[in-house]
Amino acid sequence: MLKSTLAAALLILASPALACAGKWTKSLDVSVAANQSHTRVHTADVVYEKRTSGLEIKLDGALNGRLGPGRLKNSLKLDYAGSKTKDQSDLWSTPRWTESADQLTADSVYRLDTDFFVQPYGGVNIQTTVFDTNFLGEWAAFRPLQVRDSIGISVPIIDSGDNDLSFRTGVFYQHYLNRGKADRDPATGLETVLEFDGNLAKNIAFTSKAGLYTGIEAVDDFGNPETQSRKAVLEWDNELVITLSKVLAVKINYNVDNKDVSSEQIGYEVDHRTSLALTWQVF
Repeated sequence: MLKSTLAAALLILASPALACAGKWTKSLDVSVAANQSHTRVHTADVVYEKRTSGLEIKLDGALNGRLGPGRLKNSLKLDYAGSKTKDQSDLWSTPRWTESADQLTADSVYRLDTDFFVQPYGGVNIQTTVFDTNFLGEWAAFRPLQVRDSIGISVPIIDSGDNDLSFRTGVFYQHYLNRGKADRDPATGLETVLEFDGNLAKNIAFTSKAGLYTGIEAVDDFGNPETQSRKAVLEWDNELVITLSKVLAVKINYNVDNKDVSSEQIGYEVDHRTSLALTWQVF
């Protein structure tokens, strides 16, 4: 399993060389957005200032094409955002960089062509962080590094040059190559994924991926090894990009992440950002 995972990771990150072997489409976009807010508060004849500075960096790469009797779809996404606030009205306030998003995702799905409306598929999904800290001044990237290998059947609902809508369901094996200080158990389960990638208009692109990953067996609860549960994870990522010019775009992100929808105390992490970004199309 480890050898297949590493091979798939290399295929995602280093497969531009395959583009010479056939008809492939490739893209790599980099965008940077910054924001700043300045507030003045007058209280008891004293003027206090509050300044917040934010930064967002994104990388979006893709390599898609035919490979043997099927089609391979690769994507590489980096999403990092954070801010620093200085508040003079709070004596205990210390300007410190606070992350609001930190995710590096590599995804590869191979679909085998058939004469039927369903297609067998195999996939690898790798998720990690690029700036992981447990203590002030500590930096330990790529921890944890989560790998999800999957196989199943896929149904192409829309398959055209501008729009791709697909549904797939199968089984997965989730494990960790770098668990760090936290102990995370490998798990086997069932996955259901609905994915869209296309253009809503000439200058409006939209991508959406909704996945539900349900464990088959109970594993130790994270942070509490004395209890176990059968995990059910919901991941839903959306991005709307409105291109204003060659280097300027409005990006709207709405992401929902819940690490265990089967828990009695359901908690969701919602990331909603709207940014005016400078973009560069590398290729």
